[in-house]
Amino acid sequence: MCDDNYYGRHRAGMYECWRTPPNNNNYEGPPCRYLLKKNPLIIIGCNPSAANEEHSDPTMVLVDGFCQRNGYGGYIMLNLYPQIAGNVGGLPNNINNEIHSFNVHIIERTIKENNKSDILFAFGQIIEEKDYLYNICYNDVRNLLTRLINDGVINNDQIRKIAGRNIRNNQIETFDYPPHFRNPGFNNNNVERVIDPDPFDFEAYHIQNH
Repeated sequence: MCDDNYYGRHRAGMYECWRTPPNNNNYEGPPCRYLLKKNPLIIIGCNPSAANEEHSDPTMVLVDGFCQRNGYGGYIMLNLYPQIAGNVGGLPNNINNEIHSFNVHIIERTIKENNKSDILFAFGQIIEEKDYLYNICYNDVRNLLTRLINDGVINNDQIRKIAGRNIRNNQIETFDYPPHFRNPGFNNNNVERVIDPDPFDFEAYHIQNH
């Protein structure tokens, strides 16, 4: 049975590596690498579309490019509300508390298992189209993140949103809310833009909306 004497767990930037020699200098075996992991980006959108393990969609194509351009090793897509709908208007007018509670559980477990990853909010202004998306779903996730920060599981610097950058003059366009990957503002005025991660003060956003 292997134990921690077989590897040392090392972190540097976005990378985690299980390799020898471990911190225990008594190790006398050959040099080995057991695992090399590049932290994924955790994304919290609004609600899922039809993308799954077999099929992508236009948003996921943008997400793939975003992660490659910004050095993330991949992504984990989460949502404020888990019900699949082609657009937010297709969601019910009333929340299903059972699926919401399980969704928050999945979000918490994912963040704890990837607690060195950045967490990017990208739900856009469509959150305003159903009252429960903000009043219940967002606030429950906000409270979860606050608790995880207070417990030292994650820190505020990991919380991000999207900013648009004008390639011609490097001007940054920021938003008070966390824009969606397909925000039309990124393509206005025929200006070529890229989108980059930017700090997101989720508590200030909460205060602003109350």
